Amino acid sequence: MRRRLSVQTAFSTVAVGALVLSGSIAHAAGNEHLARGEELLDRLDSKFYDSTTKLYVESIDPTDGSKSAISYLWPATHMLRALEWGAIVDPKKYTARLRDYANAIPQYRAKSVAAYASSIHDGGRYYDDNALLASALTEIYQRVLPEPAIMSTILTAYHYPLYKRDATWGVPQRDSQENKGLLFSMASVPTALAASRLLEITGTRDYAYVAEHWFGIFNDLDVKFKDSKSHLFNQGSFYHDSDSTWSLRNQADSTWSVAGYRAYQTAPVIQLAVNLYKESKQQRFLDDARDMADHVLGRWYKPGVGFGEISFWGGNDTIDMLLDLHEVDPNPKWLAAAQDIVDCLIDHGRDTLGYYPMGTGTGSNWAGDRTAITPTSIQLMGQAAAVNALLRVAQCELNDKCVNAVFDGGAGGGGTAGAGGSAGAPSAAGNGGAPASAGSSGELSGAGLAGEYAGSAGSAGTLALGGGGAFAAAGSSGDDGAGSNPQDPSANTPQGCTCSGAGRAPSGHAALWLVGAVGLLVERRRRQRGARTRPIHGVHVAARYRSDSLLRPL
Repeated sequence: MRRRLSVQTAFSTVAVGALVLSGSIAHAAGNEHLARGEELLDRLDSKFYDSTTKLYVESIDPTDGSKSAISYLWPATHMLRALEWGAIVDPKKYTARLRDYANAIPQYRAKSVAAYASSIHDGGRYYDDNALLASALTEIYQRVLPEPAIMSTILTAYHYPLYKRDATWGVPQRDSQENKGLLFSMASVPTALAASRLLEITGTRDYAYVAEHWFGIFNDLDVKFKDSKSHLFNQGSFYHDSDSTWSLRNQADSTWSVAGYRAYQTAPVIQLAVNLYKESKQQRFLDDARDMADHVLGRWYKPGVGFGEISFWGGNDTIDMLLDLHEVDPNPKWLAAAQDIVDCLIDHGRDTLGYYPMGTGTGSNWAGDRTAITPTSIQLMGQAAAVNALLRVAQCELNDKCVNAVFDGGAGGGGTAGAGGSAGAPSAAGNGGAPASAGSSGELSGAGLAGEYAGSAGSAGTLALGGGGAFAAAGSSGDDGAGSNPQDPSANTPQGCTCSGAGRAPSGHAALWLVGAVGLLVERRRRQRGARTRPIHGVHVAARYRSDSLLRPL
């Protein structure tokens, strides 16, 4: 049975700014995302697990099944997330293994400092490794295992990057980069995300201070961490004491650049915004989350093709982000995009041995066709990322509250609630597609509801009704003007296969796709009436986020 074939979706109400969905979804027997995710997780358990240490190895040789050494800490954080969602969808089967693995992580503890090393043999210590570990374990503590031993590991990992903040709250990737003014994305953003979760867990206001203050810095356009045109986040930014400015190049060594985007640099900022919105109920956080999510999809996602990013550089992070956002903003486009991405991953991402994209070379992209590839080595991290994505989508599909969530269009950026209390018209970040960053004659370039999103250099295009009720944009999806990515420019835009996800959508699901067109038309009419969408942040975002903060002043 094809995934989502059992979804019976219909509109009970469609109005300007209001959408109510009703329906049901078959559970385990009819859910391919669940079946594929558990199949792969069981495979990792049988082929990568080391019973002596209760840890997982870095890779295996598929020809003879031989195992490498125990994995580095970074892949371990992805494996924790894979087991987390395994335990959520099937507690009896996976909770014990998750507990064993989480309690085995202290084997990575460094010998000379309160931190976790990159390997169990006291390897180099990285602030981003510890930040990612704190982020993964705080969610596990929240959702599955609220146990003292796990909290102890969390606090050690969390405090290591936190205590290395400089005067501008910059944290480098590792200790050899200290005192260079570096604000490194993956050392600071996951730490802030962990702080937002610790706030929810403990209620301690100090965590709120950390989470919101960092969020303000991330979004301050003077810092240059967030690009003003693409709304995506660079690898980092350097602060220069000489003139109190920020730039994407190190002042002492101009060859050291932190320019360029990966999806995993923006996705956790969106998750942070979602958590701050849940805590404060302040609309600005949700508005920012919607805006950034639209730009992530615009950069890397193409309906029916997949997500043009490498697994551990943003594939599973984007699925988690979309569904975290869906929990507070149940616009169907977030779930539809997540489903389409994993559909394409199943259809064209698996190689001849049944494994998913891995590494950073040929066959690593989530939008590529790997069906003819026979790998000579299987790496843990890419497979764990795929499990995380598949089971996260399955969990939502098996949860009636998630699938049948009510979307009211939100006040959002498209309009505030009227005097009579009715919801405002859907904004460009709501039902409709994302607006083209370059204007494109002022028209929306997205097809809405996981439709095609054009980059800032892309043409607006027209909508064409595709098979299965899916809308596809006729215009090309251009580059968003961010420049090349020094890590892997080819991974920045979707390319390769075309999956059959839209054609597999059930007949009732066509109504969901229609919402995108409805929102698009509403937004165009709003613009014709002279309605204004919410402006992009100014350059003093950090100050703005403190102005009516729920936190103590700086």
